[in-house]
Amino acid sequence: MKILFIGGNGNISWYCMQEAINQGHEVWMLHRGVTVGTRRDIQPEVQEVIKADFRDYDSTSKALLGYSFDVVIDFICYNAAQAIQDVALFSRKTSHFIFISSGSVYERGTRNLPYEENSPRCKYSIREYANDKINAENVFMDAYKDFGFPVTIVRPGYTYDTIIPVSCGLNDWTTCQRILDGKPVIILGDGSNLFTFTHSRDFAG
Repeated sequence: MKILFIGGNGNISWYCMQEAINQGHEVWMLHRGVTVGTRRDIQPEVQEVIKADFRDYDSTSKALLGYSFDVVIDFICYNAAQAIQDVALFSRKTSHFIFISSGSVYERGTRNLPYEENSPRCKYSIREYANDKINAENVFMDAYKDFGFPVTIVRPGYTYDTIIPVSCGLNDWTTCQRILDGKPVIILGDGSNLFTFTHSRDFAG
């Protein structure tokens, strides 16, 4: 299959690209050409890196002219506006679109454990990130219902790669300093909270 990864060398996406390469798929990447030190190098087996800032609709639309893909996977869509852009860009360019959402969209409460695909979502969360992902999911599902946009929503939990997994958000640098200072690592609640960590290699597999 011909697969386009939007992002591609991020916390979750790099191992997914590597797994697709290992399985013999034709892997493409849409990337703005800017990265940070915690990211892995792009695999040499990638067919082509299409350079565009995905937040700029016009330049991305031009960069994608003439392209089509069997599968498109967006790892960097975080809100409804970006989901609307995805639908506009790819409704005629792919037969399968995968949106990487978040397990944070699920309604909290022990009555819902363990979380499953059809577990109820939050109606409203105190976390802006969760609300934005819920709104993005709504855009994709409306597009599916209205004109058959071929979307699959995947909701990983806490997935890590080059960061240290901690239960209080992405504060891995302060965690390192606390360890070096001989201080305890801060966790949420009283230590009995149910919380899962998944390495991105396992998520990709």
